[in-house]
Amino acid sequence: MERIDQDLDLHAKKKKLLRLYDEQFLAGQTPDLPQLQLQLRELKLDKIELEIGRPRTEAYVVYVFLMLRGWAGGSKDQHARLLLEESMTLKLWLEHLWKSQPYRQARAERSAMESLVFTLKEGFEFGEMMRRTHGNVLAEMLEKVLAYNVSQIIRARPKKLSEPQEMERAAA
Repeated sequence: MERIDQDLDLHAKKKKLLRLYDEQFLAGQTPDLPQLQLQLRELKLDKIELEIGRPRTEAYVVYVFLMLRGWAGGSKDQHARLLLEESMTLKLWLEHLWKSQPYRQARAERSAMESLVFTLKEGFEFGEMMRRTHGNVLAEMLEKVLAYNVSQIIRARPKKLSEPQEMERAAA
């Protein structure tokens, strides 16, 4: 299990290293600020430390699926799929795991984020910017987020009853 955890950490560090390279590259792409002098630092895998983020798959779960894959000879053929679908022990274990707090929280956060992004894209055309240049696009994005926030305030605010409706309610 310890070796699997180390392998998962190494994989996460490699992904983080790529994100840091991308971040450095994007920071260097600032044509609007030619006077800005950025000091690029050397990025090395052994100096990267993982921080707390999304919960990742536990080493034991990875181990079980690696063993199943090795035993079944793969995970995509009909026999392996049938084994995964028919194994009551595996089904109950995965259902228990799926209902655990870290997995429920991760699913809830992902669902909330997907819903928000869908609403911004579809309702407020967040994916289509009419303006150009970094500053103008940023301003347009802020306008769209502000419009979304105002619409949420209006939606959450209780509706005020009109005078005839208030009199009917008082009489009842």
